[in-house]
Amino acid sequence: MSDRSRRSRTRPIRRPSDGAAADPSLPITRILTVAVAVTPLALVTGIFISHDVIPKLVLLTTATALLLFLYRHWANFLYALWRQSRGRGFLVLVLAQIASLVISTFLSSQISLSLSGTVWRRFGLIGQTATLIVAVAVACMAASRPGWVTTLFRAIAVCGGLASIYGIFQYFGLDPFLDRKLYAIEYFGGITRPPSTMGHALYFSAYLVPILFISVSAGIAETGRLWRRGFYLVGALAAIAIVLSATRSAILAAVIGGIFFGWRVVRRRLPTESWTFSLKHAAIVGGILLALTGFVLAPAGSSLRARMRQWRDDPGGPRLQMWKECPGLIALHPVFGEGPDTFAGEFRKVQSLQLSRAYPDFYNETPHNAMLDAACAQGIPGALILVGVFLLAWRAGPNTGLDAALLGILISSMFASLTLVTSLYLWTIAGLAVALNPGEQVPEKHWRWHVPRVAPVALGAAYLVAGVMLGLQDSAWAEMNSAVEAGDFSAARDAYSRATSVAFGMPGYELWSSREWATLARSLAASPDAVAAWKLAANASSLAESSGEERFSAAYQSSVLAIAASDLTRSESEARETIRLAPNWYKGHLLLSQILQYTGRAADADREAALGATMGWRQSTLK
Repeated sequence: MSDRSRRSRTRPIRRPSDGAAADPSLPITRILTVAVAVTPLALVTGIFISHDVIPKLVLLTTATALLLFLYRHWANFLYALWRQSRGRGFLVLVLAQIASLVISTFLSSQISLSLSGTVWRRFGLIGQTATLIVAVAVACMAASRPGWVTTLFRAIAVCGGLASIYGIFQYFGLDPFLDRKLYAIEYFGGITRPPSTMGHALYFSAYLVPILFISVSAGIAETGRLWRRGFYLVGALAAIAIVLSATRSAILAAVIGGIFFGWRVVRRRLPTESWTFSLKHAAIVGGILLALTGFVLAPAGSSLRARMRQWRDDPGGPRLQMWKECPGLIALHPVFGEGPDTFAGEFRKVQSLQLSRAYPDFYNETPHNAMLDAACAQGIPGALILVGVFLLAWRAGPNTGLDAALLGILISSMFASLTLVTSLYLWTIAGLAVALNPGEQVPEKHWRWHVPRVAPVALGAAYLVAGVMLGLQDSAWAEMNSAVEAGDFSAARDAYSRATSVAFGMPGYELWSSREWATLARSLAASPDAVAAWKLAANASSLAESSGEERFSAAYQSSVLAIAASDLTRSESEARETIRLAPNWYKGHLLLSQILQYTGRAADADREAALGATMGWRQSTLK
């Protein structure tokens, strides 16, 4: 017998102790904790041009890919959730949402845009289905490992507290990452609306609403003194940040949700505790209101006072009229919708003369209402699915914190469309509400799900590749931006080439790059690179016309570039295309009027100029 064989026979067999046994669900819960809690904090400046959106999308798609790669570790939990009545209802809604999104995407007039989403929120098929898969996995793990929910809530509170602190610092002028000009304006005496890591105060405050109620509710249920105080501190920070964001929808959501939450808590405690409990908390609320009033009246509250003056002078902006006109757009595609994230371009086609005249330069990127947004993108079934999510979660059982969070999300979403983060929290909270209050068991069938292992792995690879491609594309756009600012034509051209090829046709910043190329071409003047820069500007605007979110603006840009190239025939064609895509946008008519005037068609030019005047261009130039 050889020495190796002898050693192998005598070496003791190592067996893992019971305490060291690997828990197959541990990597799943860790992935989910990061996906839900950390994603809202994702902000990377210098590398990405969409520094607040792309990092979140990359985190979500990576988490989704990992969950699908590890599908066999939580497949049984998925089946167990299906066997519960409310769990089955939740999964049916998720499947209906996925089916609706897939159909709407592939029936969209801009499939690539509906697939990847617009650059400012990336709320296309890829991003939305990623949030759904994460939410389903959260529900599965919560139903099978309810003790993990405490860890999840702690992580959510810690990250929500960090986001709140950052937003508060931004209000007071302390921001190491973002240029203050991105969120501070001089109108109405100066208004600062901190966006934290969310890109805009509207979406930051909408995220803080569920953070507020989850933290306070978890604090009440927490047995450890340190964590209980930590939860209450995060709730207070979230409330302060919501107020400093000066967002009416979030403040309204926090107030109404707070009344609902307080009523639930007081009603539950009063039979066993004295009225001292109620009076104590009423005194706390009163003290908070007095402190808030004092802050608003103090010098530090000047931004809030300016924002209140803006509310008085312009109570609703273009929202109210836009809401009136959205049913007309929904009626064009009532069953399957126009496709995810295509609202801006499609609404321009039906936008009324009245709205155009009142807000000639306003860009309506979304309906600013989650229900209308879903109905426009996915048809009426999309809105019904969203309603079903709220109803199912509320019927799941009396979980005060989750119910108040859902109520807050509902109210804030009536004035703002969903983003990756708010959609993630909506579906995740609904899944938690269902999983923690499962309802009766559904009789087990004789069949079980048999999913070939290759299917979830292949799907996970698709999410991973999509996230990486969009991240690389966005990084290339950032490199082009830096090169243009430095006046480096060669580096800008190389970055542009990578950006337009790496994402396989999924749109990015083509329209922006066209304008940048034109600016660079003018600065290059008589340089040999100027001709190439003008050609790249035309190429970029053409790409934006075919797949961008603002096809009407891209057509306008193409018309202007054709004028610069002395191609009046093409410039007129592109101006007419602009008018076709945005009939009541004054700029298309004004541009066509100038082209017609130059080519000797004075009567036609006067008619187009008169049309432009009715659409508000004179008011726009005077502002």
